[in-house]
Amino acid sequence: MIGKLVTAIFNTKANNLSKSAFADPRMVKLFKKYEEDTKAFKQELKNLGMTSLDDLKTAIKTNPYTKNIKI
Repeated sequence: MIGKLVTAIFNTKANNLSKSAFADPRMVKLFKKYEEDTKAFKQELKNLGMTSLDDLKTAIKTNPYTKNIKI
């Protein structure tokens, strides 16, 4: 009984806090920038060939410094 009451109070306060945080345009801008930076970072890792074996093969083939490496 008391556990459900505490959980309900916590969830209510957490929901109110998140709503007020996302109402702030600075917070929304911050999360959008984070999302864009994460996508750019993942793309950079893919370009370097660090996400899968196929990406590594593609990165080696397209990099002019690794022309002599056989796959």
